[in-house]
Amino acid sequence: MGKKTFLISLLLISSLATELPEFYHKTDDMLNSLLSINCPNLEYLNTEHTHIFKLNSQAKCKSFLLFGEHARELISPELGYNLISQICQGKSPALEFSQIILVLNANPISRRKVEEGSFCLRTNENDVDINRNWGVYWDKTDCSPGSNTCSGPYPFSEPQTTEIRKHLEDFKPDLFISIHSGFSGIFIPWSYKFIRLDLDEEDKLLNVMKEMEKTSGVDAEYGTAEEILEYTATGSCMDYAYGVCDIPYAYAWEIYGTRDDSVSFLQDVNKKVKNHEHKEHDQCFPEFNPPTKSKYLETLDKWTKALEETMRLVCS
Repeated sequence: MGKKTFLISLLLISSLATELPEFYHKTDDMLNSLLSINCPNLEYLNTEHTHIFKLNSQAKCKSFLLFGEHARELISPELGYNLISQICQGKSPALEFSQIILVLNANPISRRKVEEGSFCLRTNENDVDINRNWGVYWDKTDCSPGSNTCSGPYPFSEPQTTEIRKHLEDFKPDLFISIHSGFSGIFIPWSYKFIRLDLDEEDKLLNVMKEMEKTSGVDAEYGTAEEILEYTATGSCMDYAYGVCDIPYAYAWEIYGTRDDSVSFLQDVNKKVKNHEHKEHDQCFPEFNPPTKSKYLETLDKWTKALEETMRLVCS
């Protein structure tokens, strides 16, 4: 690559990172599109603080898919939107395997701020990390101004977590996946402390992911947070799904990023190296989201297949 071409590429990525690229969808556009689509299997659950849909089918198996907990991870709800679109267009076999509740956007108020240029914003409108607010192995974390991992004053203090919890507990799914970005990896419980599941249980969870990788095109590290990232996170949705709701297959997926950008689902409250609280907004966007259309489409394609294949494997 010549110097001129290299500089043009840098300028292109920089410009993409300071405004929302046209191939990303705005929060309200996604919601309104799905509310108006002709899709008999799709039902909006009329939630107040989150955007939750149910995809009905005759399948006995149930899957609960959670997108958009962290506002700056724009690619997460984009994946949920793509899956619904594929199902409604008859291009996805997902409903052959499973009923689905899909939280399209768990943090819509803050996502709107990200769409306006606050690309480093992770927390909700109360500056709480809603993935530290679940009532399982909860611990009070730093809530000083600028903290990205504030737990909130008590478990389920936030309207988003209480709303999602109700639907999760009522639905009683067989599969739970929380989708994030900032890394390329797949996590299994536990996230709250350095402890492993018993070997048979760990193998059960990881073998599904190993089989999924064979057909989806996904290439990600997988295991516990202790193995891969060497830190813990209290009050997480994955631990609640697995430990409180007894969901047999519970995962957290990181669908875009590199090892150097391990700052998403399980961001360490003590980690100061990256210091995203003080990063420029144009630096955050490409760390958490594909900055080019080709990479965006590639990410959606392979991880949509990963969701479909995981539902097939768990529900077969």
